[in-house]
Amino acid sequence: MVINVLYEGICYLEEISRTTRIVDIKMKFEEKFNVSWVKLDLTYNGVLLLDELTVQDCQIPLGVELELILKIRVGINTHHQLYSLSVPDYETVGYLKQLLHTLSGVDVENKRLYFSEDCKLDERA
Repeated sequence: MVINVLYEGICYLEEISRTTRIVDIKMKFEEKFNVSWVKLDLTYNGVLLLDELTVQDCQIPLGVELELILKIRVGINTHHQLYSLSVPDYETVGYLKQLLHTLSGVDVENKRLYFSEDCKLDERA
């Protein structure tokens, strides 16, 4: 079967079998783009596909478009604890703050995040 994989605005056609695991699709793109498959997420209709599942397990029909998303690792130090988050590279600082609050209960209201070079980040960026 052929699937369409959207990555950074470009659609790539991939020939796969229904028994192909999601991790194997990600590994194909690791070779293509020289990006570790661990840093890639594959989604279908906005739902994250789990690595150990097959195309058939995920009930992915012929010819659909999957989205390949590059994740980045973000470290956030609150003076009390260091948090490490893995997020898609397009997410905003506002999203990072929301995620930090949701996952860890950290009070992020009226707080600024900084790059390691002490550069202020706008949460709408």
